[in-house]
Amino acid sequence: MVRKVVLFALVSLFVFSGAYAMNLSASDMERFIKTTKALSPYFDALDDDYDDYDDYDDEDDMAVLNAENIKQLVAEAMSGNSEMRNIVRGNGYASVETYAEQYAHIMRAYMASSGMGQFGELEMAMASMSPEQRQAFENSPMFQMALETKKQLASVPESHIQAITPYMSQLHEVFGHDDDEDSF
Repeated sequence: MVRKVVLFALVSLFVFSGAYAMNLSASDMERFIKTTKALSPYFDALDDDYDDYDDYDDEDDMAVLNAENIKQLVAEAMSGNSEMRNIVRGNGYASVETYAEQYAHIMRAYMASSGMGQFGELEMAMASMSPEQRQAFENSPMFQMALETKKQLASVPESHIQAITPYMSQLHEVFGHDDDEDSF
């Protein structure tokens, strides 16, 4: 029994350590921004291809809240493109996987930092609804998705959010955030 508990603890530590192990220094952030700006035309082309993809599902929106899913998507995007891999390595990353992992943690911190304010706006809007409207909204799939999104974003370590905060304007540029848009 003790072996099972110890084994479970070690496996849990290994599985969950990726979510909290990323230390983001100023030099990491500057290197990330420089690399991602250089990769931007490639990512834009991939976005255009993805927009044309008919099998896209709203559940895919939730998948990008998971660091492992983001990491996998970024690594897959680069797997067939030697120019992208060369840019990553040329900017000092040991591997595409290292960049993809950093991308995942920074993207989640960015979404958490950018998105949590929108949940406050949603709560204020809900406060002005009639009880019937509020109940109908709370029973809607949109509300359930919003709750799951908030839960996922709340799991982002505060240290990650603090690490990206001084770079928000640069990250807005890198990730193509438009202040006029309702979401990121």
